Amino acid sequence: MKIRVEGKGLVFANFFGKTVEGKTEYAFDVPKEERYSKYSLNNEEGIKNTAEYKAKEHQCGYVQTGNMSLAVWQSKEKDEVLIVEENDEELFDEGDAFMNKFKEKKSAFKKQYKRLGEVSCDVWRVEFVDEKRITDDIFERNYAYNKKDRVFAKLSKGNYSIKHHIVRGSKIPYEIWVTIKRAK
Repeated sequence: MKIRVEGKGLVFANFFGKTVEGKTEYAFDVPKEERYSKYSLNNEEGIKNTAEYKAKEHQCGYVQTGNMSLAVWQSKEKDEVLIVEENDEELFDEGDAFMNKFKEKKSAFKKQYKRLGEVSCDVWRVEFVDEKRITDDIFERNYAYNKKDRVFAKLSKGNYSIKHHIVRGSKIPYEIWVTIKRAK
């Protein structure tokens, strides 16, 4: 999957909404008549279809999550952005050798990436779009921050590939859910 950045970078939020007839709807959505079949979020195929549709039709990145928060990290070179689940060492009681290795991995990661912020996934998703796509009728919905604390990754203009990682539940400091990388 790919999206294009034309503005200054990507904005990350729980979702982007718009008001239609007094109700909030998703600004970048799948066709309503297929929402519960081809784009059903109850199975991996529907989630994959949803992510592909939003990227192709709306230039909107999409990650299906659970009721959790995910952090956004950017490489020091500013050509890669990661959406990650952060694991704390307090979660594990694995002994000193494991803890030392865990802390080493955490330290190495922080040397390569900078934490930009966190998205609270109250609606069980993370969406991201080019900041130029945010218009007067489209708003960001994120429960973890106010406008001045928005999660924003400054990126060069161009195409970016989106890779979803399926493996979850590992005992690493930063479990990568999505990689967004400048396409060559």
